[in-house]
Amino acid sequence: MAVWEPKPIEQRILSLKKTKDNIFPLTEKETPLFLHIVKRDYPGWYQFFLTAIRTGLRKGELICLKWEDLDFVNRFILVRRTLRRGGTVKDTTKTGKTRRFDMSIELTEVLRAFKFEKELNGSQMEWVFSNSAGNRIDQSKISKILKVCLTEAGLRVIRVHDLRHTYASLLIQNGASLAYIKDQMGHASIQTTVDVYSHLVPGANKHEVDKLDEILRKNAPYTHPADIDSLPEIPQTLDIYGAGGGTRTLDQLITNQLLCL
Repeated sequence: MAVWEPKPIEQRILSLKKTKDNIFPLTEKETPLFLHIVKRDYPGWYQFFLTAIRTGLRKGELICLKWEDLDFVNRFILVRRTLRRGGTVKDTTKTGKTRRFDMSIELTEVLRAFKFEKELNGSQMEWVFSNSAGNRIDQSKISKILKVCLTEAGLRVIRVHDLRHTYASLLIQNGASLAYIKDQMGHASIQTTVDVYSHLVPGANKHEVDKLDEILRKNAPYTHPADIDSLPEIPQTLDIYGAGGGTRTLDQLITNQLLCL
């Protein structure tokens, strides 16, 4: 019987680097192009992919969304369940907790209209994303449609899970804090968020060193070394004698010795 042994620290570090290297989010320019192709060629799947990119939900969580999980008034989604590997529904999420995800204004309106359309068509109203029979969508079709639409858009092919990374990267690029992203992504700890996404923060630490400039300005004896007006007044002394005992031409514009240095 094999005995389990923890991985050496070197292997764990390599594993972490591999995790960072294996995320391939769509960019700000690629995302709307991809969604345009989906809406044009597979309109019935537009709401699914928009929700994936605007919430960062995992594939199993998206498949198991019910209409009762959506709050259109307060604009949030409650994630209560996910999909097991065998295709059965698990009434807890990956972290074992019910999680709350914010919905943007556009996503709220798109899903509200989507629900209204389903009600008009007399569709079964249990699952948010369902097939013509009212059952949960077939997860095997998701990757196929994703690949077709990416190829049609002339974009690189990514995994369904990279749509989740797309959501996080877009938040980061638009200035969201890692603490907020941690909550939205449903990570158990902020360390997970930092390990996976901190390298995507543009100029991640530049603003931190810039804060040191402000500290120095506030505590310096003068407002700023370059601010001449803030320096203590120095008596005006004009040197009227030139070299070899000659007389220097007096320049009335020079009124402070510091300006001659």
